[in-house]
Amino acid sequence: MSLRSFVIAFLCLALSWAGSVNSATAQPAEKPAKAERMVRVTYPVGDLVERPANLEQKTRAQLLIWAITEKVAPKSWEQANGRGNVHYFPFGEALVVYQSVEVQEQIAAFLANLRAAEPKKQPDTKRQAIERRLRQPISFHFKEVALPKAVEDLAQLSGVPIVLDMKALKDARIDLKATVTFKAQEMDMKSSLKLLLDDLELAFVIQDNALMITTPSKGSRLVRKTYDVADLIKNMALVDGNAKMGPLKDLIQETVAKESWENSGGCGKIQYLSVEKKLVIEQTQEAFEEVELLLATLRKLYDLSVCIESRAVIISAKTAKQIRKNLAQEGKSVDVIDAKKSTPLFSIDDKQLRKLLEFVQTDRAAHVMQAPKITLLNGQNAKAGGMLEGLGGTIFDYQPVVSPDRRSVRLTMTYEYRTIADSVERIIRATKRFNLPDGRTLVWDLGASSDGQHLFVLVTARILMQEEKERVFLGELPPIPR
Repeated sequence: MSLRSFVIAFLCLALSWAGSVNSATAQPAEKPAKAERMVRVTYPVGDLVERPANLEQKTRAQLLIWAITEKVAPKSWEQANGRGNVHYFPFGEALVVYQSVEVQEQIAAFLANLRAAEPKKQPDTKRQAIERRLRQPISFHFKEVALPKAVEDLAQLSGVPIVLDMKALKDARIDLKATVTFKAQEMDMKSSLKLLLDDLELAFVIQDNALMITTPSKGSRLVRKTYDVADLIKNMALVDGNAKMGPLKDLIQETVAKESWENSGGCGKIQYLSVEKKLVIEQTQEAFEEVELLLATLRKLYDLSVCIESRAVIISAKTAKQIRKNLAQEGKSVDVIDAKKSTPLFSIDDKQLRKLLEFVQTDRAAHVMQAPKITLLNGQNAKAGGMLEGLGGTIFDYQPVVSPDRRSVRLTMTYEYRTIADSVERIIRATKRFNLPDGRTLVWDLGASSDGQHLFVLVTARILMQEEKERVFLGELPPIPR
C-alpha cells in the first residue's frame, strides 16, 4: 500500500466511523453529570503500526494517535483540557490509554473498525512447511563437493528451496569453490545442515519462503514476536499460587540461549504486557525455536490433570483382619517413597474395590466417609474435607505429579482424622508419598485407634489428558474403559 493511499484510506475510515458514532450518540443537552471513573487500558496495535517501506512505524503510530484523539471524544483529551491521555510504546507495540470507561469502549470499537479495513494476512504455510521439514530426518553423503553443488543437491533431496545469500557471502569473502565433506544418516535436517555449515562458519535462516545460506552475523538478526501466555499464567497460579510473570520470564532466560539476553550482556529482550497477558520477545530465529519448544512443553505439562477420589473407612477388628488377608493375596504392592520402613501398602483395581466396599457394608460397625471427587492440574496442591467445631472431621491433602511415561502418579498425601468424645479430642494424622499406578486404588492401612476400631484410607488416582478428553468428546476416539 502506498503512503498516499494508506493515509487517504485511514482518514476516510476514521471520519466515517466518527460520523456514525456522533450521529448515533447525539442526545439533547443535559445537566453536567458527575466525573466519570477513569481507567487505564493497554491496546496492542502491532498489526496497525506495521512498517511499510515508505512509512516509518513511529509516523504511523502518531497518525493512529491523532485519529483517536480527534475522532473519539475529542474534548476529553489533555490537549483539549480534558483528563484523557494516550502514549505509544514502540517495544511492546501498544497504546496505553487513560480515559473514562465509555470512551474506552468507543476506542475499542474504533480499533476494531480499523482492523476490519486492514487486509488480512494469509497464514505463512510455506514457512511452516519448511520448519516441519527441518525437524524430519534426512540422509546424504557429500565428499569434497563444492558448496553451490551441495546446496543444489540438498534442495532436491529435501524438497525445500535452498538459496545462497550471494551478497552476504561475497562481503564476507567466502570462497564458493570451497568443498564440503559430511555424512548424515537419518539425522534431523536442522542438525545436519547446521553441522554441515559450521565448518565454513556459515548459518541459515528461513527468509522469503526459502532456506537462505548466509553469514552468522545476518543469521543472528533480531526479530520481534508476541506470544499469548494467558493460559500458562492461569495454570501456574493454580499450581503454586503465583500469578506473576517472573517465574516464566526467568525460566525462558535461564534455559533459552542464556548468554543472549540483555540481563546477561546480550541483545535479546523480553517484556510482559500484564493486561493482555502477552510476552513480547526480541531474539534470533534460532532462539525463537527454543522459546516455542519450551512454551509447547509447558502447555503439554499442564494438559495433564489427575482426578482423585478418596474414602476413609472405619471398621471392626474382624473385618480389618479379613481385608488385610485379602490384600496380601490379591493386592499389588505400592512403591512408598519414604526413607523409613513402614507397613506395606497395596493397590487394587476397580472390580476389587467394589468387592471391598460390599464386604465393608456387611460390618455393622462400619462407617464410610467419602471426600468430594477432585481434579487437580499436574503438580497442583489441594485439600478436601473439613472440620466441624466441637465434632471433629476429616481432611485429605493431595499433591499429584504424573510420571514421565504417564502410567503412574507420585502422590504426596496427608490424611487427618479428628474425633471429640466426652471433651477428649483424638487425632490421627499421617503423611505418605507413593507411586500409585493410573486407575488403581491405594488401600492405606492406618491401624487401630484407641477405641478398637480400624481405619483404612482408599485413594484412587486417574490421569486425564486434555487432548484425549477433547478427542473423546468429539467422537474421534472411543471412551477409555475403566
